[in-house]
Amino acid sequence: MSDHTDNGYTEEELQANSSVDALAIFAIVVVLVGLVIFYVAG
Repeated sequence: MSDHTDNGYTEEELQANSSVDALAIFAIVVVLVGLVIFYVAG
């Protein structure tokens, strides 16, 4: 067995985790921008 396959993560899991992180960051940015616009407009 090679070392790089013994870390408990498959390629699909790594891609899924990165996409979830990107989606979470995008959601946080959208919320922050929405709050700023709401605050400025209000």
